[in-house]
Parts: sequence; C-alpha cells; structure tokens
Amino acid sequence: MNTGRPAMWAALCALLLLLSSCGAAGVRQTDNPSAGTTATEPGSSGSPAANVTVTRDVGYESSSLNRLGTLDVYAPGQAGEWPVVVMFHGQPLTKSWLASHATRVAELGFVVFVPEWGQSGGPAYDALTMKDQLTADGVQSACAVAFAAERASEYGGDASSLTVFGHSAGGNIASVAVLGPPALSDGCLAREAPQVDTLVTWDADFLIITKAFGWDRFLAEDPSVMDTITPWAHLPPPSGMRFVMLQPDDSGEGRSATDARGPDGWLAARDPDGTVTSSLEAMGAFDDNFIAPDETDRTFGDALRASGFDASYATMPDSSHMNLSDAGWEVFLAAFEALQGS
Repeated sequence: MNTGRPAMWAALCALLLLLSSCGAAGVRQTDNPSAGTTATEPGSSGSPAANVTVTRDVGYESSSLNRLGTLDVYAPGQAGEWPVVVMFHGQPLTKSWLASHATRVAELGFVVFVPEWGQSGGPAYDALTMKDQLTADGVQSACAVAFAAERASEYGGDASSLTVFGHSAGGNIASVAVLGPPALSDGCLAREAPQVDTLVTWDADFLIITKAFGWDRFLAEDPSVMDTITPWAHLPPPSGMRFVMLQPDDSGEGRSATDARGPDGWLAARDPDGTVTSSLEAMGAFDDNFIAPDETDRTFGDALRASGFDASYATMPDSSHMNLSDAGWEVFLAAFEALQGS
C-alpha cells in the first residue's frame, strides 16, 4: 500500500500556499457551476477572439481508478476552426487554477481544454503503489488528450493542430501522455490517441530533482517509477513533434549537487546510464553545486535536438514556479502565438 503520496501532496500544497496562496498573480479565478454549464467571459486582449465561452465540468471518463475526470473548455466567442490546446495543471492544484491562463490563450484564437487529473478515486487507487498510481494518472491524462481531440469540433476547434501544455507536475504527466501514451482505458470516452504537434511545459521537473516529498525513497525502491512520470524512457518522440520549454527566471526550485554524482548519488536512480549527468556536466551545471529545473530542461532539449527534433527554450522574466509577471505573461502567450499558422 502506498502511504506516502497523500502526505507528499499535502506538504506540497502547504509549501505552495506559502509561496503563492495556491494562485498565480493576476489570475482571475472562476466559479465551478454544475456540469455542462456555460458562461461567456469578456476578454482583455482586444483580439477577434476576445470573448471566451467557458463550458465547465465536462466528463471525459465513465469509469476510472482516479476520481472521474472532468474538464473545462475555453472557446473563442466567434465561430471558426480554431487550433486546440490541452492544458494540464500541476499538483495538488486543480483545473480552476489555470482559468486565467486558459482564458488568455483562448483569446489568442485557440480552443482550450483544461482537464482535472491525478485525484484519488477511492480505496482502490489509494491501495496502489506509487508507480501504479502514476500509471493510472498517465492513463487518465492520455484519455483527456484523446477526448479533447475527438470533441474539439463541438466547440469550434480543429484538432489537426493540437498542442499539449503542462505546468509543474502537469508538464511531467503531459510528457508521458504525449511521448509514451498508454492504451486508453475502457472507461475513457474517447477511442483513439491523437497526433500531438507540440508539447509546451512550464517549470516541469524532468529529473524529479526535488529532495522533498519522498521521491528519493520511491526511486530507490523502484527506479522504474521514473518511466511513469518523466519523458526519458519515451524518447525519441513521434516524428515531427515540437517542444517549447518555458522557465521562470527565479523558479525557487532545485537541489544541491554536492551528493548528486557517483553510485550512491541522487542522480543514480534518475540517470542510470549517465547520459543526463554528462549533459549537465557539459553545460557547467555542477559549477555552483546546485541543479535547477532550467538546467534539467536544457538536458531534455539537448536530447531532443540530438535526435533531430525542434526544441526551444524561453525564460519568463520576473516570474517564479507559480507566478507570472507582466513580462512573464508576454513570453508565456508568445509561445502560443508562435504556434498559430505553423
């Protein structure tokens, strides 16, 4: 039985509350009416798609080990064949935390699906090992992407252009759902995994470098946990996929590198063949004895580019793991604007 994860998420939530009151600066949170309701939110950008219609709590599963998945849909008020974005929140946040992010991306001219994922469905889920819980989370997340692609046209979307985005742990689970999508479950209300064009992440921890929350213990007990929550085992990605990694300039995350290397170092379970360690060494990541998420993002980008894939990296100024400044918002939104018409 896994007894560590609920405590881990509780501790993380306490930390996030201290950092940011579990909300981003400037985020306009919205209510959650009953399932299937819609509302129109006025936009702020003055774009042709500025009025955004929001449909909340649309179910995308009929059965699940997780709590049954629901998602919110943010669609431009004008009819069209808009490109599609699926946005995964971090943990232990919920889909409402991405309300402003989704609204502002929809204002640019996208249909945006924001699924809830990774919540316990009850005793059967709670009794699973960490690896099996994460596997269930991946199955649920893959279902959300497939559902969004199949239902996009109902909201004016065209899933022939499909981007998946993830913040924090949402970036990790998104990378697995996109690069190594598990088979869709019988309870998924979609039947076919779609082709994803672009993966965009914000401060994902692709090496699970944090010392807190028990990851060292989980990985020591079962190193294959890495494969269920990080993209390394799922490379190379499908042909033609693009990658955009967004990092704040002051993440507030990271870990001492003093005890990182060697057979007993914390990198051993995360990087058994030493490839990532070599990449970190080449970029001078050990020079200050501290490994930060932007450095692990860069190792991921190095691996992608070495395989011939388009991987770009952008820094969001004056921003953190949870909060975007005005300048940070500009970089965040520019990443999506660049996808239009491409």
